[in-house]
Amino acid sequence: MRFSRAWAATGRGPYGLVPGARRLLFQHGSDDEVVYVSEGRRLFHAAAELKEWREYPCGHDTSTPPQARADRLRLFTATAQ
Repeated sequence: MRFSRAWAATGRGPYGLVPGARRLLFQHGSDDEVVYVSEGRRLFHAAAELKEWREYPCGHDTSTPPQARADRLRLFTATAQ
């Protein structure tokens, strides 16, 4: 919720449609059985810079690891400034 309020205050809309380069945060669960780590890494390597790969000890749902939430908040906070 903290991010939602902070992002809404920027006036950039729900998807951050602002021209220019973007940072990408790839978050992947090391035990993901829906999207294999190898497939996620392939997408990561195909993406343009600026990008960051983060892997967490979870399955497909990366919404629960505390570090995953912290990483998203860090990226969103930096993007909203």
